[in-house]
Amino acid sequence: MNPFLEHEDRVEQEFFEKLEKKELISNPRQLPVLCRRLLEKTILMNFFAEWWGGVNYFRCLSKAPNSHELRYMEQIAREEMGHAHILAKGSLTVLGIDPFPLIAKTVKEQRQLLRVFTFPEILTLTWSDVL
Repeated sequence: MNPFLEHEDRVEQEFFEKLEKKELISNPRQLPVLCRRLLEKTILMNFFAEWWGGVNYFRCLSKAPNSHELRYMEQIAREEMGHAHILAKGSLTVLGIDPFPLIAKTVKEQRQLLRVFTFPEILTLTWSDVL
């Protein structure tokens, strides 16, 4: 039998045993390959959603009618970017992924995928449009 498959079968068996015992999975190497890949994709998707959400809030700052609203929107934008950094420095680092090079590498792809977070200029002409 293939040594890789034997190892993966053992990892999967140990993984499900831990789940049944409600034990904590603390090391990504304790995850079966498929589970790890799904986890990586989920966390990366969350990272990109937070990142692009923050970018879009920053883009809307020029529409703020006064300094109070500007500071409030800026705070929201910073929080979104902060969430992205928490995901990057926490979960993704543990998994061995640096998402920041991916931002530049896949901007076009991400914009297409995350267009739900992109506020078209035509839709954000006024502050009330932004809100």
